[in-house]
Amino acid sequence: MIKEIQSAPVFPESEVRGIPLDQIEPDKNQLRKEFKPDELEALAASIKENGLIQPILVTSGKDGKYQIVDGERRWRACTMLVEQTTAVSEPSEEVRTIRAIYVSGDNQLVGILGNIARNSYNPMEMADALALVKRMLGAEAKDADVAKHIGRSRTIVVEYNSLTKLPKKIQDKARKNSCVPFNKLKSLAASKGTEEEKIAAYEVLHKKYSADKTDGNPKEKGSKQAQNRETRSVVAMRKKLDTMKMALDSVQFDEKVDDKEKENFLKSLQEIINCSSSDLI
Repeated sequence: MIKEIQSAPVFPESEVRGIPLDQIEPDKNQLRKEFKPDELEALAASIKENGLIQPILVTSGKDGKYQIVDGERRWRACTMLVEQTTAVSEPSEEVRTIRAIYVSGDNQLVGILGNIARNSYNPMEMADALALVKRMLGAEAKDADVAKHIGRSRTIVVEYNSLTKLPKKIQDKARKNSCVPFNKLKSLAASKGTEEEKIAAYEVLHKKYSADKTDGNPKEKGSKQAQNRETRSVVAMRKKLDTMKMALDSVQFDEKVDDKEKENFLKSLQEIINCSSSDLI
């Protein structure tokens, strides 16, 4: 017996409804694959504090469920919030639902344009998205047509398209982990060399930028260390100057030195100390 596929109920596209999270499923063809746990946790905390500001977009899916058109990250964060709440108490109906708007038409394109507008894609996902938009626009579509459609420059489209020339192994890894910056990927795609050489070069970059994310930016870290050393030097110098000022007040002169000489000497020494102090401000 063939199982009958039941569609989720349609509701007016201008209406925002609360839909239970377990009645929603992501789109398996969604180009975005990287969802960083720390970012999801931060979003979940924000939703807990302020509520979901922007509803997700859904359409009819299979087995009576809705399929996400745009907003999988928000749906994942709300699902995480339910899991966190369940650990301590029974989640309320409000927590177990998500605000959604029903859409129809070219759903995949709507989702892609939404992610592009929010800069949600990592570099490799962006390259995939632009390539798909170009295919959707038809066989005659040019890079300039894609640029006009997404509201970006033709140069940006061409640069992202260049990433599709990278070896497949690099593309697959870059989709799942976006630690290597776009400009480095772009340079690697344009570089000469064999596939093996490019893969080896990518591994070096991946190791470097993975370490940067773990340990912090080496340049920034070195700069902070230098600033700390400078701060300690300034503090030490100020202590010395303060000591000199105190010593100046207790200076004793030989009886043979007249008052005018004493005054000139003390005045000169005071000016030296004052100048040194102003240099540290």
